[in-house]
Amino acid sequence: MSRKHLYWLIAISFVGASLYFTTYSFDFSADDGMYSYYNSATKEGLAKTADLFRYGSMHFLSINPINSGTYRPITLFTFNAEKQLTGEFKPVYGHTLNILLYFLVLLSIGSLLLKLFKIKGIPQYIPLLILLLYAVHPLHVEVVASIKSRDTLLAALLGFWAINRWFRNSGGNGWVSNISAGILFFIALLSKEEALTLIAIVFLIAFYFRNQNFYDSFKETIPFMVVGIIFFIIRQIVLDPPTANYDNLLNNVIFNAHGSERLATNLYIYLYYIRLLIFPHPLSWDYSFNQIPATTFGNGWVLISLIFFSGLLWDTFRNIRKRTITGFGILIYLSTFSIYSNFVPSITIGSTVGERFMFLPSLGFCIVLVYGLHLLLNRLKINKSELIISGVVLLIGMAFTAKSFNRIPVWRDDLSLCISGIRDAPKSWRTHMLLGEELRLRAIKMNADSALLKQNKDSAIATFKKAVYHYSKGYSIIDNQIKQLNYFQGLGECYLHLGDTAAAKTYFLRSAENPKLFFASFKLGMISFNERNYMAAVTYYQKALQADSPDLFSTYKNLGASHLMLKDYGNAVQAYEKAMEYGDSPDLKSSLAMLYSSIGNFEKADKLITNPNLSEEEKIFHNRMNAAIGAYNQENYTVAVQYFKQCDLSFEKYGGHSKFPDFLNSWARSNLKINNIAESKAIFQPVIGKDSRNYYALMKNLFVVLCSIYQFEQLNYLMYNSLNSQLLYICNLSYENICIHIILLYPGTHCASLHRSAGR
Repeated sequence: MSRKHLYWLIAISFVGASLYFTTYSFDFSADDGMYSYYNSATKEGLAKTADLFRYGSMHFLSINPINSGTYRPITLFTFNAEKQLTGEFKPVYGHTLNILLYFLVLLSIGSLLLKLFKIKGIPQYIPLLILLLYAVHPLHVEVVASIKSRDTLLAALLGFWAINRWFRNSGGNGWVSNISAGILFFIALLSKEEALTLIAIVFLIAFYFRNQNFYDSFKETIPFMVVGIIFFIIRQIVLDPPTANYDNLLNNVIFNAHGSERLATNLYIYLYYIRLLIFPHPLSWDYSFNQIPATTFGNGWVLISLIFFSGLLWDTFRNIRKRTITGFGILIYLSTFSIYSNFVPSITIGSTVGERFMFLPSLGFCIVLVYGLHLLLNRLKINKSELIISGVVLLIGMAFTAKSFNRIPVWRDDLSLCISGIRDAPKSWRTHMLLGEELRLRAIKMNADSALLKQNKDSAIATFKKAVYHYSKGYSIIDNQIKQLNYFQGLGECYLHLGDTAAAKTYFLRSAENPKLFFASFKLGMISFNERNYMAAVTYYQKALQADSPDLFSTYKNLGASHLMLKDYGNAVQAYEKAMEYGDSPDLKSSLAMLYSSIGNFEKADKLITNPNLSEEEKIFHNRMNAAIGAYNQENYTVAVQYFKQCDLSFEKYGGHSKFPDFLNSWARSNLKINNIAESKAIFQPVIGKDSRNYYALMKNLFVVLCSIYQFEQLNYLMYNSLNSQLLYICNLSYENICIHIILLYPGTHCASLHRSAGR
């Protein structure tokens, strides 16, 4: 390679990479969290390196981990190293590394193209123009702008590096180079499985550029084939059988197509990719159900696709012995795309269409386009063909560059990506669902800030409503064709924030049909608690604990509160103790301290009281107060009376009626329950003196008065109920009028007797 061509190679590679310089300021988006902040292994840095090779890459996901699907330990290792070196995941590191990797990929591909075309005696500006078109193609935006797609960049870089090593000594005594090429290729496979298709490129290079026969060309692939077999053996040992997480209709319509419908739908998709390569607009980050629906041979585009690809294959294999460059480019496209072709059920992937799948196949397209133009002009014997070809390719390249510039900002953050998805793929259920999710999260943040700005609260309500619309739109696209329950959780939460508890419960209940979903059961527990249905709250919180990835601290804490409201102190203590194992908070300690003192375990209660302003005497008072209330709640009234008496001496000192408004009521009622009527009356009267409209105290005092008059020894339920039914009216009367009202209720009662008995 001459120095001039080397400079051009570097310059073009730099131009391609420079398109993405703006991404350094982008946030994480889409699936970036799979390899970074949602990955339990990479968050540990290099400490978890060995585990990356022992398990599948999806095994470490914080959400819905599975040990199947992918095996990409090298990609994960780069994230481990990033975390170890930088201390935390920041998008700037990931985006910067992707830009660098893309630059190196372009250098590696360009270097190989220059060598190959030189063998054929083709002018070197042709492979440089091919590289330029490849470098700026808009279908590469997803791979370079998405941090998660580091796996594709690593596989391409290491794979083409391996091919360059092999090609340098191909046909000679290059066993050392073959070993090093094999090692590089193995690392490429450990980065992403799609590197396997590069074995076909080795065969095609040997056949088309080394002029070897089929047998000798196949032998050239042996080092790569051996490595590929070793990789698949390891992969088979490590991974569990495939799960149903990705093999469903919502991800790929092919899963629901069979026979001729499957073939027709595939042909339509194949032609759709060709259209995107030629005219990359509109582009979308997602093409899930039902953006591209299943189709039949009655669709005219399917017939056009059948004719196009049949003609392409026929011409390629008819001229295969001529070893044409266009044939080489076509076979590069078909071979590298084969892994994403969905051609047979065994290799059906979890996406109907993906722009990232064109990262390697687009190289074949660029070869065919640029060299085909060169071939056409030569056959037409047009002068200055070099200038014309360069001009045409530059015009196409400028159009591609403009589209790439327009497309790159879409990946700035999740909200930008989701909004673009609605615009570019409005029939996809996932674009609506994930926009609903993103709007929900934004609205929750606005709601949290609403205490400072009223306009934030108004914006939050509007945003929740938009989220509801997109959730509902997503479910309308699914139209009950498949059970998808998890997004009902987000929809339910939106309704909860909008104040429609009934609708929220409806969607949480639907989501809770899947016992693995934590959030729905947790929220149902909260709703039940607020509705004072504490038994239901306990049931839902217990169900939430059995779900995948539960919030153990919050769930046990709320479970403890539910048991507490049911006066089930034993289970409440157990739940609060479990919560303490997973977190800590002052209110949790306070509740647990109160519980321990309620059951008389003052030693444990004192250990949990962390308020330095409390004296030992005040701690004793609070313990006794809690013990009194605990005994009262558990209907152990004799014990309650004992503790209430002990508290009485310090009652006024530590807050009195204003701080403990139910103290006297509960103490008096405890006396009533054990027939200490005189003591009960003596306690109730000060309460009325402090709070003349105290419903509870007034009712009980009136009852005590009547008991004194008629010398009742036990509760007269008829009189009690009569008083209770009239109490709301009574509480609005003067004491004299109350006496008159009682006389009217009980004609045998004398007003003077009432006054004497009441001490008035």
